[in-house]
Amino acid sequence: MNLHDNLVSELENIVGKDYVLTKKEQIEPYLYDETFVATSIKPSTNCIVVKPINAEQISKIVKLANDSKIPVYPRGGGTGVVAASVPTKDGIIISLERMKKVEIDKDNMMAIVEPGVTLEEFGKIVTSAGFIFPPYPANEQASMGAITVNNSGGARAVKHGVMRHHVKGLEVVLPTGEILNLGGKLIKDNVTSSLIQLIVGTGGILGIVTKTTVKLLPKPEYQLTLLVPFNNRHDAFSAVAPILSSGIEPLSLEYVENKCMDISAKDLGETWYTDIPGPVLLLIQLAGKKDVVFNEAEKASEFCIEHNSLEPRIAEGSEENRVWKIRKNVLAALKPLSSDVLDVTVPPAQMGKLADELDRIASKYNTEIPAYGHAGDGNIHPHILRKDLENCEKIRNEIYEATLSLGGVITGEHGIGKARVKEFYKFVDPKVIELISGIKKLFDPNNILNPNTIVG
Repeated sequence: MNLHDNLVSELENIVGKDYVLTKKEQIEPYLYDETFVATSIKPSTNCIVVKPINAEQISKIVKLANDSKIPVYPRGGGTGVVAASVPTKDGIIISLERMKKVEIDKDNMMAIVEPGVTLEEFGKIVTSAGFIFPPYPANEQASMGAITVNNSGGARAVKHGVMRHHVKGLEVVLPTGEILNLGGKLIKDNVTSSLIQLIVGTGGILGIVTKTTVKLLPKPEYQLTLLVPFNNRHDAFSAVAPILSSGIEPLSLEYVENKCMDISAKDLGETWYTDIPGPVLLLIQLAGKKDVVFNEAEKASEFCIEHNSLEPRIAEGSEENRVWKIRKNVLAALKPLSSDVLDVTVPPAQMGKLADELDRIASKYNTEIPAYGHAGDGNIHPHILRKDLENCEKIRNEIYEATLSLGGVITGEHGIGKARVKEFYKFVDPKVIELISGIKKLFDPNNILNPNTIVG
């Protein structure tokens, strides 16, 4: 497709000349995300980048694109790992980076946030207002728009659920250009809630979210993190179900490996503990009233010891913050060593069996498969090492097959994007694909919005 000068002129009339990029060196940073080497996708370089400031400007851009059947690629922070925002055809990249407004409603404990706000920025605003935003993915540079359409979760999902549990309203520009307002600062909504849930989690293929209304929670009185070492993965995962079934509700319940945490710490210029025995740990974060937190910490420790843990320790205050800083950086620190990172999810009680399967597959290919993730909700991130690039697809497919055999799915957080479309068609019921394709066509009859994503 030849993107003519008159298109550039029309876009400049909508957003202003300063916010339309056409030079190669200007466009280059908008062509890639954080997708790993084994699944990276070659982008189209014949694109125009536009930077709108509101839904009205986006509506005009999308109407222009739809009339001319020009592909449109919304872009947030570029932190995704499944090539969802990578342009694969000549078209218009809509960068949402200028849309930075946040409104906090303390009385209703709600916030309205625009898509260009990063998680880090939003977290600071919310905390300063005396609240927390429960879903908290690891990458704090992720944009709130992307977090919305990807139904992101993170470490706190075990207690508070994923993004869809907190989204109460949306402003969204449809692929045909209409601006749709759904929900609001509402606890109950049987009018538009189904549409909200449809848009949240479909990876941005049904519309461009320009505002998200989310519920907030009061900041807890006190919190701490238990670091509980184990001698093997199986024992660590086996301790999870008893903790959760006892009535303890951790803010986070993570599985990590000492070696991965050490690599992450060094990447940050930090040091990881040298005196923690055992190769793997559970990080159990508890929050609430101080006496309740300490009581739950004691009970959780007992359950872990019953499942062969070594001596637990407590991190509080600045030391706890340091632990979680290192945990959040693990994916980025392991990326140079990895061909791919997966995102499989199984019922939490099956995590021990999944760990055994990872060990079996690693042994079969004479390698190791580092892993970490959200033990409390069954979502784990195995890494396939860079040295195993040649066998990456085989290893990936065997992990997916093992996951499905345990009642799981191939992605719990990262989504399908463009990088997992082949596996989506391989491992998902064809009827599901047919239905999603039909919904996509209903919203986007000309298939201009992020084509080749999820269903092509």
